[in-house]
Amino acid sequence: MSKRRKRRRGDIIWVDLGQHPGRHIQSGKRPCLIVNTNRSNAEVYTVMPGTCKISKMGFPVHVTVTPKEVHGMLNQTTIFMAEQLVTVDESQVLLKVGHIDKKSGVMERVNEVLLRQMGMEEYCEKTG
Repeated sequence: MSKRRKRRRGDIIWVDLGQHPGRHIQSGKRPCLIVNTNRSNAEVYTVMPGTCKISKMGFPVHVTVTPKEVHGMLNQTTIFMAEQLVTVDESQVLLKVGHIDKKSGVMERVNEVLLRQMGMEEYCEKTG
């Protein structure tokens, strides 16, 4: 692993997702929320891409995050989309802009939408 500080779950990073013209896949440079476990040693991260399009608010697999909910700098309200989960390599990360505390209500909402997106709500209710 490089000498960079290891990124963690809850970090908000700017990522170059590449280009996917004419597709419904998020592309370009955008904020992403790291959602994978901190136990990974690899420089590979599972992230939820973000958008600032207000029309994306209110979807059952989206989490809206305001700048005041972030330790660091998030310039505007951002909607993170669980249906767009993607794996990125450290080489795609442009910079870290903030972090969301794991005990915050935001990360609880993130967990809920991830379970919903993966179809695991019923499973967790049965085993919880």
